[in-house]
Amino acid sequence: GAEHAFIYDHGKFTTLNYPEPGSRTAAYGINNLGEVVGGYCPTRNLNCGGNLSPSNHAFKYSEGQYTTVDYPGALSTEAFAINDSGDIVGYYLDNRGLHGFLYGGGVFRTNDVPNSGYTIPLGINNAGQVAGVYTDQNAITHGYIYQNGVFYTKIDVPGSTASVLQGISNSGAVTAIANVNPIGPAEPFQGTPLSATPEEPPN
Repeated sequence: GAEHAFIYDHGKFTTLNYPEPGSRTAAYGINNLGEVVGGYCPTRNLNCGGNLSPSNHAFKYSEGQYTTVDYPGALSTEAFAINDSGDIVGYYLDNRGLHGFLYGGGVFRTNDVPNSGYTIPLGINNAGQVAGVYTDQNAITHGYIYQNGVFYTKIDVPGSTASVLQGISNSGAVTAIANVNPIGPAEPFQGTPLSATPEEPPN
């Protein structure tokens, strides 16, 4: 079966399908202007899918128009969040692995926590603060915030074995999920862990 995205606004559902018959479409982020970002998989590509996404191309949807937003030269790209300035964050895959990206003003920039196994930005606010998840060299999962060229790393929910920052508000508050018990379910978390001084990058 096909996968479809949708917008739900004031009691009304609007289906979002990338304009190629049979494409699989996923929507992940929306800003205050109603612009949506996500990913799609064309029917001609049978290798889409995986643990992170059903798609391998990123898109932006604005005023009824779809625009592909793929990191140059990447094997696949996914967009997860967009702010009111149109800045987009997500990840891309190349021959070296998964990388975060920040797209703004028509320019892509890699957005990786230093020395990380992989980095995935999941949220961006109107101040340009980015929240996401990375793995350190021991394959342990941590949350992070990126601001003005600086990574605030190892933002972990207290007592958790793994933390993922999923979103960040315009005031800097973050939402997250965390494993607080190795055999238990993920727990929701909300807080404002951004400190005035960034921590050292992971070793």
